[in-house]
Amino acid sequence: MKKLSLYIHFPFCLKKCRYCDFYSESFDLPKVDKWLDALIREIDIWKTDYFDFKIYTLFFGGGSPNLLSSTQFIRLLESLKTAFDMSELTEFTVETNPVKRDREFLMLLKDTGVNRLNVGVQSFIENELQTLGRIHTVTDVFDMFENLDAVGFDHIGLDLIYGIPGQSIDSWRDSLSYALNCGVDHLSLYNLSYEEGTPLSKLLEQDKINPIDSDVEKQMYLEACQLLLENGYHHYEISNWAKPGSESRHNRAYWEGKRYLGLGPAAHSYDGKSRWWNVRSIDKYLELTKIGQLPVDSQEELTEQDREIEHLFLRLRTSNGLSRSQFENLFHIDFDRIINKLIKLNIDEEYWIFDGHRFKLTPGGWFVSDSIINTILGFIEEIRNDHKKS
Repeated sequence: MKKLSLYIHFPFCLKKCRYCDFYSESFDLPKVDKWLDALIREIDIWKTDYFDFKIYTLFFGGGSPNLLSSTQFIRLLESLKTAFDMSELTEFTVETNPVKRDREFLMLLKDTGVNRLNVGVQSFIENELQTLGRIHTVTDVFDMFENLDAVGFDHIGLDLIYGIPGQSIDSWRDSLSYALNCGVDHLSLYNLSYEEGTPLSKLLEQDKINPIDSDVEKQMYLEACQLLLENGYHHYEISNWAKPGSESRHNRAYWEGKRYLGLGPAAHSYDGKSRWWNVRSIDKYLELTKIGQLPVDSQEELTEQDREIEHLFLRLRTSNGLSRSQFENLFHIDFDRIINKLIKLNIDEEYWIFDGHRFKLTPGGWFVSDSIINTILGFIEEIRNDHKKS
């Protein structure tokens, strides 16, 4: 059976957050209707290519997908069911933001098969929400979870950000405690990044905000790792924790290099050999789909080196780590040579664990994972160059 993960991008928000680099525009009801018309046209174009695939995970992200009306959501779902084989769908996730919504809409989501909600809380501290440019309040968060408890979803995830200007270790602990008290079975914790062109990065360039010291960010991360472990959460990916059995299957598809199709403006897709992404413009998206053309902006074929690099980065993001046998089959290098070079550089087991079969990063190693992975890639290049010389 050929499986496919499906992602749909809803490119509208009531207000764009200061840190956000995802493609979105201000919410406009007539434009949402046009987006939905165009999305259904894109679905119709793709259905021929994927008629023999079974959708096993569906993720509806954004943006703020919970701004859709009930009528719009039902129309979208009916279009998907007409175009794709949804009989093996095991996980249907919708991203939500803590803006007040009627309990009836949440009930509609559950009744139509949504079994996982992902709530973008980001912080339980008012001044931190304001720094991030979030439009919801802490009261809105609690109101939303009251509604969620009443409706009763199988799985609820919650997102938090650490490293926010003005954030302290104590306020971070408070946010974590509130999150645990919400009773969610999945937590995603992200280190704030200053993406070029965002309002927050401009404030940083103008010295109007002070970034958190990296040592403090590391302490925040490691304390979260310990606290969540003590509360029964499995740390299964750099930024993700889950109660047993509640890991995100959709995100696992990304990390395990499986096939996925992205629909909507700026959505990305991958078929195992190539990657492509849609135009980052709602107007261009509308224009191309109206003439029956796929709204693809660009595409890249992955080289052997690209696949090698992605294998390392993706496997070392996860708690399963890197298989020695898979590494040696892919790179044709004895993994002991990598271990010996790590030891010589004094990159010790504070950062990694190797049992002879699997190489994994520790929480401390995950915090500096980019540096460690780039170091390993450098080792691979050195070993190959030495082989050529000999």
